[in-house]
This record gives sequence, C-alpha cells and structure tokens, in this order.
Amino acid sequence: MQDKIQLIKEIGKIKRVKRSGWVREGIENSESVADHSYRVAVMAMIFGKDLGIDVDKLIKMVLVHDLGEGSVGDMVAERGTRVDPRLNKEKEEKEIEAVRQIFTGESEIFSKLQEESMRMESNEAKILKQLERLEMAVQALEYEEETGKDLSEFFENATLRIENEYLKTLLEAVKSLRPKKS
Repeated sequence: MQDKIQLIKEIGKIKRVKRSGWVREGIENSESVADHSYRVAVMAMIFGKDLGIDVDKLIKMVLVHDLGEGSVGDMVAERGTRVDPRLNKEKEEKEIEAVRQIFTGESEIFSKLQEESMRMESNEAKILKQLERLEMAVQALEYEEETGKDLSEFFENATLRIENEYLKTLLEAVKSLRPKKS
C-alpha cells in the first residue's frame, strides 16, 4: 500500500507547480499545472465527440500528459510565436522520463500515453496540444479581465498552434471577448 500512497503523492505534485507563463507575467495566485490539466480534461470530455476522436483515450492522455512537470517544473519552450527547439526537446525528454519513474511498477499504459502525447503520435495527441492552447487562451482572457494586463502573446501562440476548424471557431469566440483597450 505504501507504493500506492507514494504514487498518489507524486501525482499531487502538479498541484503545487505554478504555470510559469503566468508567473512571468506577474499574475497573483496564478493557476497550477493541475488547475490547467483539470480544465483541459473537462474540455476534452465536452468537445471530444465533436472532434471525432477516441474521447476516453484523450481524457486519459490529458490526465497524464503534464505529470512530469511535478518533478521537472513547468519549462517554457515557447513564447508567443517563438519556439526554442533545443529546450522543447529537453523538456520532452525530461518529462517522459519523470512520468516513467512515476508509473514504475504500475501499468505501462499511462507512461506510453504521456509519451504519445509529447511526441504528438496520434490524432488524440494533436487535439490535446490544441485543447491546451485553447485553455491557455481562456485563462489569458480571464486574467486580462481580472488584471487589465495585455496578454496578447498567449492569444498569438494559441492562434498559431490551433489547426482544427472547430477549435479555431472556439478560439475566435474567446478572442472576441477580450477587453477592449482604449
């Protein structure tokens, strides 16, 4: 039983890791990685059927995809339209290894799903990355409404990375709600 408790504790680490983009922007009481993952999972549950993919697989993938950040932190390899390929590869490798360690002795399926999502090896993985960007845009909208800050960089990133037409339509609806600057 101790190994099960340790597993639960490892999974819980993402509750204490703040999303680094919001920290960098000076957002007080910003969301954690777990907060982000939770909303992405609910979005997957709601929109998955409309996206024509395996919803159960997508939800499982969402729930494990960021678990490595509990060990390695929220490493940012993208800012707006810029991507650091070296850092992106390093992030991927560290998070895959961290999740393998978390699930040592458990079903291999969880670490395989996380690796599949990191390497974008399936339609579910590609949709997951786009759902993450949509969630990020919604969070940016909420922070703009709360703080009055201009968080355009996050909307630019989402616009660049979302390719699915249904998700693009949702993103445009989110962007239309942004506070008007005078």
